[in-house]
Amino acid sequence: MHEFVRLDDPARRLRTMLDDAFRRRGAAAVVGGTMASGKTVLLDSFSRHAAEQGAVVLTATASAEEESLPFGVVGQLLRNLPEPLSAPTEEWLRALEQDWDRLGSPGAAEQDTVDAAQAFGAELFAGAPGPVVLAVDDAQFLDGASLHCLLAAARRIGRSGLLIVATTCGCPHWRCRRFRSRMGRLSGARQLRLGPLTEAEVAMALRDRFGGRVGSELAAECHAATGGNLALLDALCRDIADAAEAGGRPRVEPGAGFREAVLECVERCPPDRLAVLQLTALMGDSASEAQIAALAGLDRGVAASDIRMLHEAGLLAGGLCRHPAIAAAVAEGMPVEQRRAAHERFARLLHEENAPAAMAARQLIAAGLPPLPWAVQVFRLAAEEQSCYDVEAAAQCLRAARQLTGDEDERAALTVTLAALAWRASPVLVRRRLPELLDLVRAGRLDCADSEQVLRFLLWFGQEDDAADALRALLAAATARSADGVAQVRRTMLGLSIWHPALLRRVLAEHDLRFEDAARGEAVRDRIVDAGNLYRLMLGNAGRREIAVEAQRLVESCRLADGTLDDLCTALLALLGANEMEYASRTCESLLKEAESRGGRTWRAQLTALRAEIAFRRGDLRAAAGHAESALMLVPAEDWGVRIGMPLATLIRAATALGEHDRAAEALEEPVPAAMLETGVGMLYLNARGRYLMAVGRPERARAEFQACWDYSRRRGVELPNLLPWRGDLAEAHARLGDPDRARALAQEQLALARGGSAEGVALRVLGATADPGPGRALLERSAAKLHACGARLEAALSLIELARCHQALGDERRALSVQRRAQALGAACGIPPDAIGLAGASGIRAWPASGLGPARDASDASDAPDEPDPAAADRGTEVEAAVPRPPAPAGSGRRDVGRLSKAEQRVAALAVRGLSNVQIARRLFLTVSTVEQHLTHTYKKLSIRGRAELPTVAGIAAAFDAAFDVMPSPAGQQ
Repeated sequence: MHEFVRLDDPARRLRTMLDDAFRRRGAAAVVGGTMASGKTVLLDSFSRHAAEQGAVVLTATASAEEESLPFGVVGQLLRNLPEPLSAPTEEWLRALEQDWDRLGSPGAAEQDTVDAAQAFGAELFAGAPGPVVLAVDDAQFLDGASLHCLLAAARRIGRSGLLIVATTCGCPHWRCRRFRSRMGRLSGARQLRLGPLTEAEVAMALRDRFGGRVGSELAAECHAATGGNLALLDALCRDIADAAEAGGRPRVEPGAGFREAVLECVERCPPDRLAVLQLTALMGDSASEAQIAALAGLDRGVAASDIRMLHEAGLLAGGLCRHPAIAAAVAEGMPVEQRRAAHERFARLLHEENAPAAMAARQLIAAGLPPLPWAVQVFRLAAEEQSCYDVEAAAQCLRAARQLTGDEDERAALTVTLAALAWRASPVLVRRRLPELLDLVRAGRLDCADSEQVLRFLLWFGQEDDAADALRALLAAATARSADGVAQVRRTMLGLSIWHPALLRRVLAEHDLRFEDAARGEAVRDRIVDAGNLYRLMLGNAGRREIAVEAQRLVESCRLADGTLDDLCTALLALLGANEMEYASRTCESLLKEAESRGGRTWRAQLTALRAEIAFRRGDLRAAAGHAESALMLVPAEDWGVRIGMPLATLIRAATALGEHDRAAEALEEPVPAAMLETGVGMLYLNARGRYLMAVGRPERARAEFQACWDYSRRRGVELPNLLPWRGDLAEAHARLGDPDRARALAQEQLALARGGSAEGVALRVLGATADPGPGRALLERSAAKLHACGARLEAALSLIELARCHQALGDERRALSVQRRAQALGAACGIPPDAIGLAGASGIRAWPASGLGPARDASDASDAPDEPDPAAADRGTEVEAAVPRPPAPAGSGRRDVGRLSKAEQRVAALAVRGLSNVQIARRLFLTVSTVEQHLTHTYKKLSIRGRAELPTVAGIAAAFDAAFDVMPSPAGQQ
């Protein structure tokens, strides 16, 4: 091994003692230190130096194998004596040879050995030509006779030229303590301690080998990996050098040499310390010091001492193997059966101590799944524990339990639980196992909860035929079992009534437990009861307060899990319908944090989609669109199944309301399963598609989408006016298509069903917008107030737009402007640009008034720029274009010249032709005077005229403007 430089330089102290020996002042030195601390290297280096200086050097190495051989070490020393031997030495050796057999027999008296050793002293080496150095390595293994000889020589060493240098391991073992204590009591004996290299000493060694810069860079990492253990450091340096020679940059990566050095250290450990090291390498941080002692069969104090020595040797740090490569080398050096036996012993110990099941499960897996009677239960408990934070580890435990169990029903239940864990990460992973799971349901192998889980899998992917079979089997099993099972199936059927009514109607005639109060009252599981009660209230169109109370109770009784996620999501949607938006938002955020900490990607995706819906209903349109896109990115499209309609619907509605029609159209191009359109989620999607079509000026097609929602509700018997308020959207479509009577009838129906909430506000808006301005104003004021109180900011802004139109129609421009600005402020809070508030969503039932009230502008902004032409306007249409058909342009109207102007310039020019001043035009169009002036300047330039006076000279310009924008002559007297 390479000789490393130490800052305290123990070699220098030994050379000083040698110099004293040449002056006939003998001495003794005991060099202590842990394994691989450089004791042997130091002793060999000093022995060579002493021989070079002319001393007689006698060396020996003690070993545990020869510890029982009397005078074994002394024999090694004397074999190196130079010729001719002195007379006393020859005489002592002859006497020793005569008594060798007697002294070495088991029955030899201790005193005889002591007496024989007394003659071993300085006079034996009197004939030596110079000082005599006795160098003994590993002196803790000295046989008793040799120990007595060295002690006898050391006691008479004072004025001789004898120097005794011995190394020991420095451990608290009785052998080592025996030698150190006896030698230490003698005068002239010195104790030298070699510890591991410090980081500074490691840096010195590395700079010597690799150069200053590289050595300094690697020092800290090398010291952390080796702990200053010389053997490990030497091997690591060789690995670094080999890697650098292969063309790489020097870096700390333990290789084969490091592994061999670790194994050499292992071989030098005494048996008890070796057992401690091996158990520490195998168990890592799973085992405490007390458990290591119990597994090794050692006293706690002995184990603690061994751990301390392993720390000093650089193999352990903080109770663990210092580097993963050390743990790997120690473990790989053990036979497989020895490793497995150790893991099994630890698993038994953990089970006896009632430790967490996950800890015992890890040991059972490492032990090769021994068929212990309690192993399956431990694995099931461990899977339940770890499913909260480590899905893969939980799945491993479930697979182990399924392999060990001999109960077919238990194996079936474990199969479903394993599928549920896989579903959290990727539902597609479960899809290929659905036939196997369905067979288990049909065979009656599963309880109600597991059968319901399989039913959810089937519905997720729209497999309604298989889902119907599973539901029939579930119903048959539930009616034959406990009240809990009946209550659970009742909850399932009520939930299906909301989200999958088509499936429910296929089996409803056979078993209908939805309205059995006995089943509700006998059940003992509160969460199931709460969910069933909530669904029943929603289907019965109960009051908002009653639904909110039941939804909150369900949320508080549920913990996020595979079997509760649908209940929690429905409860949050119910809270939205009951206008408990703040509570729903806080709860959703809390559930999302839990889902993120527990690693369920599918959970996170669903809850993020719900987060988007909450944001939309609160009027935070940009957040809603962002959350919806995040939900769609969390899992691939194929993993969403029929539930993809939820985030898509929110994204489409939010983008439409923001006027980002290209973004909405892109979302509409996303493929969706056909089975989705037979679910409640599908109705949300159709509603969103209808709103988009309304916004882009296609009310006929929009009405068809809303009509599909109506058909679904009528055929399936589902009425959720505050969750799926399709009547309000259908009513607005009819109004836009010129059928106000049908619109009012639908609005009256929604008003009767809504029982408060945003749906009531939307119904009032339709009624107010389709009524005469006088009575309509009161209805619209109620609508805006109701929606504002509900926190539905977007809908409230749309109602204010209709109210502004109503005021305009009544000739109250001042109030119209005030209401318009309120709408603008609400729209801005929703993220809608000020000049697009009138185009948001599907609003726009009443045509623009004759006075020219246009999309809201911020009248306080003095820096309004002229409106630019909107290239998308032809595709999406404006509210006026959707509400009022354009008459054909008169012949010779000069439309080619007019067509060069932007919409904003045309509006300003139309009013200028009618004689309004710039101030009057600004007031009429809610613009600043400077903006009007800019529009007119651009108009003059494009029409190649010099000013306002020439505007009427453009052929047919007034008629063209009137036809295009329904700009009527100003009221009499208004100049």
